[in-house]
Amino acid sequence: MDSSAANFRFRVSRTVEEDSALVSEARPSSTMHKDRWAVEIFREWQRSRTLKFPDLAVGSVFKDYNFHLVCSVEDNVEYMDALSFNYWLAKFIQEVANKTGGRCPPRTLYGIVCGLKRHLEEVKGASAFNPLDYKDKR
Repeated sequence: MDSSAANFRFRVSRTVEEDSALVSEARPSSTMHKDRWAVEIFREWQRSRTLKFPDLAVGSVFKDYNFHLVCSVEDNVEYMDALSFNYWLAKFIQEVANKTGGRCPPRTLYGIVCGLKRHLEEVKGASAFNPLDYKDKR
């Protein structure tokens, strides 16, 4: 094989900037929009929630929870540990409603959780907590 044929077979290596530009272009704009919406609606819920610290209600699902380790709901979702994120995500799913005040369909709730997961992966990288993986017990 001569060198002119090899020049057409392989592309010139890319810089880090070119690689990151290609990756950002590969992500559909609708996915980026849904991720921003999921984070925005979660943050809006955080701001509007009156009770900012975990509470132990009688007969609660969280009766065996380590409440002393759960941070305030006011903390950024990016900085919450898995225990706090699990607690507040469960509360969020119970309390979120559509614009008319009705229940959100399960598909919408799943989309919100997926958007939050993708956001955490974008911010934290491979070390991000996966709320959809029941084996991820951090």
